[in-house]
Amino acid sequence: MALLIPSSTEQQSKIHASIKSNPDSKATCPEYLLCSASTIIRHSFNTKRAKLEILLSESKALLHQINIGIAYNAKQV
Repeated sequence: MALLIPSSTEQQSKIHASIKSNPDSKATCPEYLLCSASTIIRHSFNTKRAKLEILLSESKALLHQINIGIAYNAKQV
C-alpha cells in the first residue's frame, strides 16, 4: 500500500485531528509522520526560496551600481 504525502492543509488538519483523538497512535501513524515531514520540507523550501529572492535582489542592485559606474566612466573619457 503506497502512502501519499498529504499536500493540502485540509488533509493535514484531518490527520492532526485524528491524532488528537488518539494520541497513542502518533508515533506509529505513517500518515502523521509524512504530514510532519512534508510540513518541515515545505518550510525549509520556503526559507531557502526567500533567501534566494534576497540574493537576487541584492545582485540586481549591485549590477545596477556597476552599470552606473560604467556609464559614469564612459562620460569621463
